[in-house]
Amino acid sequence: TLNATNNILTVGIENGNDLTVDLSGLVADGSETIVTGGGINVVTGSGTTLDPYVITATEVDGSITNEVNTAFAVVGSDLSITDSNGTLTVPLSSLGTDDQKIDKFALNGTTLELSAENDGEADKTIDLNTVFGTDTELSDAITASEALDLDKAIGNEVTDATDATLIRSGAGTTVSPYTLDVATGGITTTEILDGTIAPDDIADKAVTLTKLADGTADGQVMQWDDVTSSWTLVDLGSVTVTENDGVIGNEVTNATDGTLVRSGAGTTVSPYTLDVSADGITNAELADNAVRTENILSGGNDQVLVTDATGTVEWVDKSILNSDNQTLGIAGDQLTISGGNTVTVPTADGSETIVTGGGINVVTGSGTTLDPYVITATEVDGSITNEVNTAFAVVGSDLSITDSNGTLTVPLSSLGT
Repeated sequence: TLNATNNILTVGIENGNDLTVDLSGLVADGSETIVTGGGINVVTGSGTTLDPYVITATEVDGSITNEVNTAFAVVGSDLSITDSNGTLTVPLSSLGTDDQKIDKFALNGTTLELSAENDGEADKTIDLNTVFGTDTELSDAITASEALDLDKAIGNEVTDATDATLIRSGAGTTVSPYTLDVATGGITTTEILDGTIAPDDIADKAVTLTKLADGTADGQVMQWDDVTSSWTLVDLGSVTVTENDGVIGNEVTNATDGTLVRSGAGTTVSPYTLDVSADGITNAELADNAVRTENILSGGNDQVLVTDATGTVEWVDKSILNSDNQTLGIAGDQLTISGGNTVTVPTADGSETIVTGGGINVVTGSGTTLDPYVITATEVDGSITNEVNTAFAVVGSDLSITDSNGTLTVPLSSLGT
């Protein structure tokens, strides 16, 4: 018998003592484990050690292909994708165009940074630390270069002359260094600046008769013409000479060109005198090698003679010729260093593969041959209606859509602009 009040079971034993069993511990109190199936899940077993619960998910419609995408195409002005849950669309205009401009291109230390506007991506960077030489390597290269130029001054080397003005001698070695000298007949009127050679600059007896212009007839002398303000050739037959010392030919006559100028009245009180006129000495009057370096007016300490863009001779400080500076710059995808050297810098082109998980998809691996990407989808809620699209976005240069079967992509370039 069972006492329903206290749940005591009594078993009567013939010719023996009754046995009782307390069954109150078997009465349900709400804390028992109850497992029931839901959706595609079916529960079997009684939950004991010998007969545990078994939860089995089944395909209820008999098809394993209707939980994936069945269409992905451009329809009119929309991009559409279809699966068993229906069709989703994205207006193509929402995808933007491929005419983005670079909004960041800079060298930050040894890192080259690049970014396109409105691409939704983080800045692309390239570590240039291993592309170029270190400070030590550059210093060693400069030291080796300076060893080839003993004075470490760039620009003061003796190079060959570009015309007949100068001539270079020597072999360019320590034993026989290069030297420059004025070539015979090398100084012409082109090299002499007007008004720079004063009478003191001409050595005594440097201007010889061979440097004077020829006359037009015998017996002519040079005479200054006050009317024309120039030297002219005058025939001695037209000149009245009062000879006081009995010597004909030693009289001071006027110059025939602008080289000399005669002063005085030709009297005892005011005798004639000759002087070199201002700007009177031209190239024609200069003997070969007549003008030496000490004859040139100094421009000051540490000055050198150069010509400017118009060819005018001028004094400049020699420091402009001594520069070891090197410059580094970027033009397009070329990194340039002074001296004409360039290095092409590799840049991101948008073709990189980026794999991320979404929804029930979990991505593992690094995308290498030894550690490839692995995309694992798990059924976590027992529903067959939620294996639909979980992501629809622009990733890099592709438009991608993700569902339980994985990710499909369309290159944005195929969509046009």
